[in-house]
This record gives sequence, structure tokens and C-alpha cells, in this order.
Amino acid sequence: MTQLISHTAAADFVIKGWATDALMIDCDTRITAFGSCFINNISKWLGRCNYRVSMNEANAQDAYVVRIGEGMVNSFVIRQKFEWAWESRRFNEALWHGYDKGNIRL
Repeated sequence: MTQLISHTAAADFVIKGWATDALMIDCDTRITAFGSCFINNISKWLGRCNYRVSMNEANAQDAYVVRIGEGMVNSFVIRQKFEWAWESRRFNEALWHGYDKGNIRL
């Protein structure tokens, strides 16, 4: 238990064996995160650490995924967002409700 108190405990006992030798992201990698208020706070923290976070870019609020990011809190909504973005799928039913309780159509 005393080893788990160390500031390197996560790297030594959790990440070891899973992490690559090369960095997966650096400060120039654009990071878009969505799904919950937890992720919103992680994005803010990454921004303060000088990472390129989409929510901090000039036209970020033009993208609905950024504006309502913390409102997408289940796997079905996130799957639909990926289908819309990568497969150009269109859905007939109203999707995600915005903060103003309005229906959103993509």
C-alpha cells in the first residue's frame, strides 16, 4: 500500500505494460472530447496545459458536438454522432436535446 502513495504509482502499476514508448499526443494534436461534464473538465485542464483543445478554438461553438459536448452521456448518442461524422448518416428522428430543450436535427 505504501507504494501506491507514490506520485509515480499510476505509471508504475497501472500504465506499465500498456503504454507505448512514443507519445500518442502532443501539444499540436487537436483534441476533441465530448460525453460528460468530466470530459469537459478534462478538456479545460488540457487547454490550461497548452494542448490544442477544439473547444478553445475560435469557431468551436459553431460545432454542435462542442456546444453540447457534456450533454452526450450515453453510448447510443455517441455512436450516432460518429455515424453522422464519419459515415455522413442522416437521421429522420430528432436527436439530442439542447440545453434549451429543443430538438436537434443533423
